[in-house]
Amino acid sequence: MRTLHVGLRVEDLERSLVFYTALGYEVVGTVPGSGLGCLTMLKLPSDEFVALELVHDPTHGRVEPGGLSHVVIQVEDVHATVAHLAAQGVEADEPGSPDGSTDFWTAWVTDPDGHRIELVQWPQGHPDGMTPSDLADPGSEPMAASPRREAQEVVEELYRRQLAADETVLDDLVATDMVNHAAGPQGREGLKDILRTIEHDLGPTRPEQHHLIAEGDLVVQRVTLHGIHRASTMPLLTDVPVTGRPAAWTFIHIWRVADGMVVEHWACRDDMGLLEQLRGS
Repeated sequence: MRTLHVGLRVEDLERSLVFYTALGYEVVGTVPGSGLGCLTMLKLPSDEFVALELVHDPTHGRVEPGGLSHVVIQVEDVHATVAHLAAQGVEADEPGSPDGSTDFWTAWVTDPDGHRIELVQWPQGHPDGMTPSDLADPGSEPMAASPRREAQEVVEELYRRQLAADETVLDDLVATDMVNHAAGPQGREGLKDILRTIEHDLGPTRPEQHHLIAEGDLVVQRVTLHGIHRASTMPLLTDVPVTGRPAAWTFIHIWRVADGMVVEHWACRDDMGLLEQLRGS
């Protein structure tokens, strides 16, 4: 079970669309003529599903926010977002830091119908949403975070965003100095180079996850990478003529996560299985 999205009634749909697209939302689609009115579905670029529904019924008259307190949106950089909104003619409150730190910021903005929206910039390494560790009483002992849950969530997000072809996922989830114990270059940029080479030779690729097991700060992931043999530039495929055949390459990855970022990586690959597919008669 999960929360899906919030529906907000709006008085002027076009005016509201100008506001929410300035915030970064994009229109996914519309449902005209529903019992509530015309429904316009929106999502942010990193949202997997629809996150906001604008409900417009011209016969409804003036819209009052009613019992809704506010909507919360996570942003990468609150100050940059407030500056972007100002350039679009949208006024937001001055950013402030709830805990007085330099990397946790919030700001408030009001939509054309009076709905209040809180913009939140989490500290580096914080999960995308709130967790029990955010809710400890001031002065109490910090709540013990669950290393298994945090590490598994990071790898789950890594897989989910790779599946969606999100090009920013490594910047968000892999440390710049990640240690790669598997063959190949080091660090985040090294991993990007490895994946670019694989994509060049076997793309477009599609990962399929079979198992995900977590203990402490370590996560074991068994995946199969599906693709088409289009080139042979990686060392493994040297002297293998391009076949154009479908290919399935199985990996077992071990990821170590610290402070919400992947910091170490080990891998076991079924290289012989891949070569047998490409060299088979």
